[in-house]
Amino acid sequence: MTHPVPSDDLFRPSLDRSLDTSGWKAPFDPGSLVTAAFFGGPIAGGLLFGLNFTRMGRSKWFLPCLFGGVLVMAIHIAVTARGIEEATKLFRAEYAAAERGSNREAIGRSVAPKDQVTVAIAGRKFSLRTVHLAFQILTVLLCFPLARRQRKLVEAWTATGRPTAKVLGLALGVIAGTFVLTGAAYAIWLI
Repeated sequence: MTHPVPSDDLFRPSLDRSLDTSGWKAPFDPGSLVTAAFFGGPIAGGLLFGLNFTRMGRSKWFLPCLFGGVLVMAIHIAVTARGIEEATKLFRAEYAAAERGSNREAIGRSVAPKDQVTVAIAGRKFSLRTVHLAFQILTVLLCFPLARRQRKLVEAWTATGRPTAKVLGLALGVIAGTFVLTGAAYAIWLI
């Protein structure tokens, strides 16, 4: 009786080559990145997800993530800047009227609250608060597919017993930077 030749299947690697974590830096938890994107906006989300892809050896995803965030933020600024422009005109008119009149105390109180400043979109008027919240929700919805893709990669990392990297400091820095960048973009638009 002949014995069958032993199979080398036991010695073949069972891990997909795309999940080889040997050249990676510790990745960030994608759930934390979604939270940072909610507070920091689309540019912060795009930058953080792009950096996380780079940390996991997927640097080709960095620019698409960043450009996607910049595109969504540009649309957000274009939509809301019109409302801010209208509010600025209203404020200037009220300020001039109060300055000409005898009631100089009204000058400081003449700014319309943020929820009263509206933006016309497709023939309907929306408050700036509503538009801003809609873009925050859109940002989170766009981050979910990225987080799902990164979750599998992060699971391969943590399966080796290594922890994920802490993202809090970087996320706060990126959020602060995007606030400054967004404020500068609004200022340029309104000048």
